[in-house]
Amino acid sequence: MSINSLTNLTNSIPLFDKIVEFEKRYTQTFLYLKFLNTPQENGYYWLEKILNQDSKFPLLKFSNETWDNLQIGIDSETEIECIWPESGLFNHNGDIYNFTRFPQRQWKRGICTHNCYIISANNNLLYDYNSIAKLNTNILNSTLLPQPILSLSTAIEYHKNNPEATGIALTKEFALLKSPFQLEHENYLLIRKNNPCAIVYPATQTIEIKFEYLKQEILDLLKNEPYKWIIKT
Repeated sequence: MSINSLTNLTNSIPLFDKIVEFEKRYTQTFLYLKFLNTPQENGYYWLEKILNQDSKFPLLKFSNETWDNLQIGIDSETEIECIWPESGLFNHNGDIYNFTRFPQRQWKRGICTHNCYIISANNNLLYDYNSIAKLNTNILNSTLLPQPILSLSTAIEYHKNNPEATGIALTKEFALLKSPFQLEHENYLLIRKNNPCAIVYPATQTIEIKFEYLKQEILDLLKNEPYKWIIKT
């Protein structure tokens, strides 16, 4: 690992100054570690602090849900990167979350609560004050998992096979959630980011769109469906 590669500082800057700059940008944030011999441990880690800063062998102290005190030297072969997840919806433990960045200069820091947040789509619909999820390494690792684009019919089948799940992402923009509305027939809620935009009735193959301005986006979402849906506005 090279502190220089992380901070984009020139080689002419003394090591101590590089460490000070690195500390400003990345301590108390989440960074992504890649281990040469144990790739199964790759993922996000919380950089707590830098130890032995005034020595020739400073150590970076990391932690996650498995490691409480992982110390890595600046000459380690472990790769350390500041990887930002793509903004939008993602799946985590059968639920839907939305990763959002704050548009400000804080982007120069690593991932932390000052420059991004994650919202639980289901809790947000229920106006739960806990809708903003706590940033941790497990949920951040889920943001990087491969997420194929799903058809609406595939998402409905997923719900039938996984009754404990509350939702599944179709794209980074749209997700299908179990509807909180107690209606006579089986129904699901189609959301766009954090907002409901349509009710889906599988039995009648009907989609009731709530906002006319989203009709074209929803029609585009249905282009690869195996059967035709009836659209109501």
